[in-house]
Amino acid sequence: AQVAGVAVFDVPLLKRLPAVDWRRSGKRLAPLTGAVWLLFVSVFLDFYIFSAAKYAIDAYMDDVSSGYFNVVFMPTSVINLAAGFVIRPVLTYLTDDWNQKKYGDFLRMLGGISGLIAALSVLAVALAWLLGRPVLGIMERILGTAYEGSLVPCHGAFVLVVLGGGFYAVLNLYYYVLVIMRRQRVIFAIYAVLTVMAATLAPAFVKRGGLKGAAWAYLLLMVAMAVGFAAGAWFYYRVGKQE
Repeated sequence: AQVAGVAVFDVPLLKRLPAVDWRRSGKRLAPLTGAVWLLFVSVFLDFYIFSAAKYAIDAYMDDVSSGYFNVVFMPTSVINLAAGFVIRPVLTYLTDDWNQKKYGDFLRMLGGISGLIAALSVLAVALAWLLGRPVLGIMERILGTAYEGSLVPCHGAFVLVVLGGGFYAVLNLYYYVLVIMRRQRVIFAIYAVLTVMAATLAPAFVKRGGLKGAAWAYLLLMVAMAVGFAAGAWFYYRVGKQE
């Protein structure tokens, strides 16, 4: 799918841009690969951390519980998609501001996008709190009698997961900021620490709290990762200004 997306969307656009050098050379590919291989590995760690709560449910609970949690977990995909529409259009501007040392413009745009994501996250959590039970009730009817009376009691876990999705959107923004700053090693280090944390935290919370424990584990992991990326971005922003 990724290759098809590049062929359909990227290559035709590149052909319209002037001064694109289409020559291929190992001497140019080697440093590019060297610059991104840690990000390549980090993608897998990110996916594990994001899904650690679901893996713990699969390991320590039954298939029915796994099905319930998958339903509760569905809003995270919508939140991530919405965050992508907010974040990705501004990445080029953030990159240009950083490379041109326009630190004031960089900080203003970053603050604006952070505020917008925070506002949308608060709205999503409020809607989950107010409308969560009716929505889960509708899902019960859609999924059939086997789910009757099983999803509405998951309302608390549903709200926690939506809140965790908001923090995941925030950490995605600051992940890209660290990429712009060329801090791949910092990104990998944060993911490595959170992978260890996820491998211990998620099973412990699921064993003790079931579905709600899994939701708490997901939320705490997303908060920890968001704090790590935001702190790293702020630290290297200050370093960049002093260079």
